[in-house]
Amino acid sequence: MTPALKFFLLSFFIFYTSLNAQTPKITGVEEALGKPLIERYVIDELKDLRIENMKLRNELEKRIANSNSKCNT
Repeated sequence: MTPALKFFLLSFFIFYTSLNAQTPKITGVEEALGKPLIERYVIDELKDLRIENMKLRNELEKRIANSNSKCNT
C-alpha cells in the first residue's frame, strides 16, 4: 500500500466515523415548545389567584368595617 492510499483510507475512515458518531438528537420538540406555554399558563393562574385573593381581602375588610360601625352605634 502506498502512503497516499493509506492517508486516503485513514482520512475516509475518520470522516465516516465522525458523520456516524452518536450526536444528541433533539427529541421531544413538542415538549420543548410546550414548556413556555405551560409556564405562561401557570403565571396567568397565579395572577388570577392574587387578584381573587385581593378582592376577597377587600370584601372582608368592608364586612369588618361594617360590623364595627354597627357595634359602635
